[in-house]
Formats: sequence, structure tokens, C-alpha cells
Amino acid sequence: MAAGYWRDEIATVIKGRGLTSFEQYAELARVGRSTPLQPTHRRAVWELYERYEQLRTERGLLDRDDVLLLARDLVRRKTGTEFDAVIVDEVQDLTCVGLQLLHAFVGDKPDGLLVVGDGRQSVYPGGFTPSEAGVSVVGRSTVLPRNYRNREAILRYAQQVVVDDSFEDLDVAAERGLRDVQIDRLGGDVHEADVADPAAQVSALCAHLLESHAGRDIRYGDMAVLAPTNAEAESWRHVLTKNGIPAISLKEYDGTTCDAVKVGTYHRAKGLDFAHVCIPNRNRFPRPRHPSESADAYRERAQLERRQLYVALTRARDSLWVGMREPLAGGR
Repeated sequence: MAAGYWRDEIATVIKGRGLTSFEQYAELARVGRSTPLQPTHRRAVWELYERYEQLRTERGLLDRDDVLLLARDLVRRKTGTEFDAVIVDEVQDLTCVGLQLLHAFVGDKPDGLLVVGDGRQSVYPGGFTPSEAGVSVVGRSTVLPRNYRNREAILRYAQQVVVDDSFEDLDVAAERGLRDVQIDRLGGDVHEADVADPAAQVSALCAHLLESHAGRDIRYGDMAVLAPTNAEAESWRHVLTKNGIPAISLKEYDGTTCDAVKVGTYHRAKGLDFAHVCIPNRNRFPRPRHPSESADAYRERAQLERRQLYVALTRARDSLWVGMREPLAGGR
């Protein structure tokens, strides 16, 4: 199993829930982690966690989860609450401790905490239920059935990516990705470009952007090119600039209006939307199974990456271009 899997296990399952004993971990239903761990495996993970904590403490370091734990405990020690309400969006990408921190600001004050989330758009590993965080939503939750962002063709195309996956919204029972959604905006354009190699994809994508700008009168500032990693995103930014197309990295974009194509990762684009989106190498994500990756670990990672791709596809409001390259040997 890849080292990253165990790093995420410590960060999201153990520290992300604020576990303090092996007994808690041994009995935990690991929501969001589909790879089963036998008692001996959990013991080994706990020993890895303890060694990590020992080294971290000796070096006087704090990680992100430590900061959240300290903040949660600090707020909990305060008497009374100085806030009337806390409103949280994208709650599916918080850790359990993160939600506990926000809940601590208002406690159980009536109508004090409003959380909004979409399980299909969870882009980080792990998961939890609000009840684990001490937040009860039984009888107080509702599903928002209407999509206001995407035109119908784009949303239907994106839904096919997660159609066979199950997801959870708060404490609602798991549902399939193709949930019935009311769509406000009809129409939309999705174009799949079959390309044989990287050079052909560069030519096709650049030609498409130039034609969309000159022929369809779409502002460069209303376009985006999205990729899975920072390295790939930066590579595409260089490609556009080299071909005379103005481009800006989403890492540098501050929301100020500018006539340049936004280029960034699926993660960085979360919460944003654009009139037109291009996604090269669309059929190479999820990535193929690694030789050292178990079948369970691969299934879990592939489901996570399908959700990340779903997020990228649904950044498009009106039109979508996807590059479809020849599949890798042994890939899907």
C-alpha cells in the first residue's frame, strides 16, 4: 500500500477525529475508507501514528490537524458563546475535528449551526458523519434538488463519471451518483476531442481556445483549463502562453477581472465556475492501478479521483471541452 494511504489514515481517521487511544481506533467504523483493516493492521497503523507523534513532538512541530485540535479545545474551554450563528459550506471536505471546532463556537444554540455539503464533491480522502462530531441532523436535514450553475448537457455528462458510486450527504443514507436533479439551465455543449498523442492534444486544445475566443466571442477571462496536479497545470499554462493565449495560474488569481485563461488544478478550481472549461487527458483520470496498490485501495482511490473529476467538469457553466487520449497500457 502506498505511503500516502497511511498518511491519510493518520490525518483524517485518527487525528481528524481526535482519537486518543488504540481502543477507540480498533472499534471505529472508518467512514470514507473502504479498505478493510484487520486488528493486526490497525495495531500496526497505531504504532506508526505513535512513532509519528513522537518524532513530531521531539522536533517541536505542529501539523494542520494539531492546530485544529488546539483551536477546538481552546474554544470549548471558553464559557458562553459570542456568536449567534455559524454557516459552513463545503462541509464534506472538513475533518470531524474541523466540524467540532465550528460547532463549539455556537454549541447547541437553536439554529446556531448551518452546514451545507455535497458528498459527490468531496475531494479529500476520509470522511465522517455529523453524529460523530456531536452534531445531530436527524429530522433537521434537507436535500436541495435544484442545480443553478450548469447547463443540462454538462451536468448529465459529469454525472456519468460518478453514476456507479455511492455517496453520503450528512447523515442521509448513501445514494447513487445519478440522483434526480432539477436543472434550471437547459442546453449546453460538450465536445470530446480524440487525440493520438500529447502534441495532437496541445494543437487541438489551443485551436479550440482560439476559435472559442475569436469565433464564439467567449472572453479568455471566462475560460479555464484544469488538470489534476500543480505540475500538469503549470505545464498547460506554459503551453497556452507559448501559443499566444493569455493565461494566469489559479494560484495567482485573486478574483480581479482579467482577460486571461485561468489554469489550475481540480482542487484549486473548487468553488469557482467558468463559462467554458477545458479538461485535457480526461480519460486518463482516475489513474491506473499502481503495481503495489491493493484492489481495495485502488477502488477507494479511484472513487475519490472520480469525485475530483466530477468537481472539475461541473466548473463549466455553458460549454465543456475534454481531451480523450489513447489509454495507457493496463489502464482503464
